[in-house]
Amino acid sequence: HNVISGQVDSEVGVSLVRLGLFRPFIRELERRRVNYDAIFENCNISPTAVRDDSSFVPAPVMYRLVEDAAHVAQDPFLGVIVGESLNFAAWSPFIDAVAYSRCLADFLLRFVISAKSDASSVKYSLESSETIATFRQRRTHRPRFQPRQVDGFTMAYTLKLISLARGEQWNPEEVSVSVCSTDVIPSGYRKVQVTQGDRMGVAVQFPAEWLLNELDRALFAETIRADKPSAQLPSSFLDTLRSTLKMNFSLCDANVDAVARLYGMSRQSLQRKLRSEGTTFSAEIAAIRLERASDLLRSSNNLISDIAFSTGFDSAANFSRAFKSWTGQSPMAFRKASKATAANRRT
Repeated sequence: HNVISGQVDSEVGVSLVRLGLFRPFIRELERRRVNYDAIFENCNISPTAVRDDSSFVPAPVMYRLVEDAAHVAQDPFLGVIVGESLNFAAWSPFIDAVAYSRCLADFLLRFVISAKSDASSVKYSLESSETIATFRQRRTHRPRFQPRQVDGFTMAYTLKLISLARGEQWNPEEVSVSVCSTDVIPSGYRKVQVTQGDRMGVAVQFPAEWLLNELDRALFAETIRADKPSAQLPSSFLDTLRSTLKMNFSLCDANVDAVARLYGMSRQSLQRKLRSEGTTFSAEIAAIRLERASDLLRSSNNLISDIAFSTGFDSAANFSRAFKSWTGQSPMAFRKASKATAANRRT
């Protein structure tokens, strides 16, 4: 099936999510020995990109990846299961909260602040009155289909955290949850009240006094604190597009229609947006090819013909002509000059 895209952000071009946030689902599929190659192929994404913290995808792509993961696992409750087993100290948005929080309110607030570096597709908030606290996730754009599994995942890790903080005093009758679809929530899950809301996000309500519950540091004693990803969300439309194209070169070999579809835009809208930025789709592809080719010429001893094919050219001759038009040098001359420069720096 095709990627189902959401609405387009007029400033950045699309709401984004760090692809590495999908890793817990990969680990669960691997634990079950489920082959998941097809779910990446459906979205034109290289599986290796998940390990790259500088890789971001449009939010609808993440929603589709998670839905497809549940499909290949043949498990309608996969999102809940992955959220329930989430390692708080290793999942990017929680790293700082695990390291420094002392109570539930502190943890949730740190998460609200930290999460914005991993996704522009959602906003989190923690609201409280004298009696009721609400932890809320709201999407910045209305998705065109229900991100059911993502809601199940969000609900599960939130309830897990709250129940751990509350300990033996946990009372599910005082907790209510709203998700876009109750179909992916196991019946009687944690004995909390689960209702169907809209597709804009998840809300969890619980007694405000629970916010003051101290977190037992032993809860995280057996986890290993991961490094916080340093790559920042792209801040402009062009940065967003370039980040997506670099993530998987096979996407560059596709056509403008495939890329426009990924961003929830028509071909004409994408081309018009690029013109307003002073560039074209072909110019962006050429720039990525030049960057890839230059890196390979500098860092490898690969044959020129191999570099040509790996960067999307059908012959070494066409590659050489294009490379010289970009740099004023032939690929061989560029390689010799680059290696000479590197040798001089070492001496």
